Amino acid sequence: MNKSLLFVLLSAVLVIQGCSNARPALEELPKIENKIGFKKAWRAGVDGNFGESSERFNLVAEDGSLYFATDEGSLYELGQAKGNKIRVIPTEYTPSAGVTRNGDVLYFGTYDAELVAVSLESRSVLWEKKLSSEVLSEVAYAAGKLAVQTSDGWLSVLDAGTGDILWRAKEDLPSLTVRGTSAPIIEEGKVIAGFADGKLNAYSLQSGALLWSYEVGKPEGRYEIERLSDLDGRLVVKDGVVYAIAYNGTLAALSIDTGRPLWQRSIASLCRPCLERGIACRS
Repeated sequence: MNKSLLFVLLSAVLVIQGCSNARPALEELPKIENKIGFKKAWRAGVDGNFGESSERFNLVAEDGSLYFATDEGSLYELGQAKGNKIRVIPTEYTPSAGVTRNGDVLYFGTYDAELVAVSLESRSVLWEKKLSSEVLSEVAYAAGKLAVQTSDGWLSVLDAGTGDILWRAKEDLPSLTVRGTSAPIIEEGKVIAGFADGKLNAYSLQSGALLWSYEVGKPEGRYEIERLSDLDGRLVVKDGVVYAIAYNGTLAALSIDTGRPLWQRSIASLCRPCLERGIACRS
């Protein structure tokens, strides 16, 4: 092969490669104009963070104040308007979830399987109850009762004044689950909770009797990791309908009275910690 032919072939290869890598020019994006202006109203420093990467503590905004716990064990009450520190109550506990407020009392769970009630006024612990496993979501309060879920599949309802357990219910855990639990809710005399096996159950608040059950996240797949169907996302109730989403992306709307499914959709969802790790997860 002479040098002239070799030069032509190499030139052709380079041109073809260049064309294959060429991309059409993108259209200029439209300018976005802010319709609402945001500005920082205030900023306040606290003595810790709001949970680990896999657990984000909630804020309770009620009666002109913000109530929350930090992972250092301190309970805070800040003014909503200016962020002024109204109360800071240090404790010896390590909170594992956010707080629930009922009047003067804040309730929170710990990694050591404790449920704790603290008086804001007296800045003291009213009672502490040892549960069966760590608490990874805030508790629900209604009608003088607390509903709390632990990571071993137990749902417990306690007397909010004394911490005495009134009744308990359990769902068996699959061999592989996502770390976390959904926060139970109390609505219309029912305790509604999602479990690691994909079931959404409703119990009588008074007796603990199972009223209805629906399998939102149905395990599918050959391998255990494919069969993950935990109901760890937050439950939402509106206009007599409870909405729940499973790890596998199944979103369901059910009648709160009967548990009858109104509709169901397959919607992929992501939570921030799992998004950062590059794996699919629930919201």
